[in-house]
Amino acid sequence: MIFVCVCIIGCSLKSSSGISPDAVFRNYNFPVFESASHLCQRHVYGSSGEITWDALTTPVQPDRLASFYVERLGTKAMTRDAGGWIWRFPAGSPEPDRVLSIHPLTANGPWKQCKTSVPSDAKTVIVLSTMTGFRK
Repeated sequence: MIFVCVCIIGCSLKSSSGISPDAVFRNYNFPVFESASHLCQRHVYGSSGEITWDALTTPVQPDRLASFYVERLGTKAMTRDAGGWIWRFPAGSPEPDRVLSIHPLTANGPWKQCKTSVPSDAKTVIVLSTMTGFRK
């Protein structure tokens, strides 16, 4: 998965990783959350293919961010547990193509692997992921 970010005069990059959060959201075909800051991107390789994920942070509380995505993505593809909110697309698929999850910054998750410093005002982590390659 490759994407290119072109910045013209007047655009703003709000990111601790140097990657445009807008480009990241659009790459996964998810609505852009304006106050998000890109933290890092990682790839996981396995027997089923490659999972690419991006972590972003925001100073917005998790429940407020979840409300934003419920309004835009609905609840059909959403599950909720103690760890946060997860949208899997296509809805109901055992092997979704795209996933958006929201977690409190204090939760454990793959974003802990990021080497980029988490912004001091961050309260919430957004993880976007996609799977490519062969499937069972």
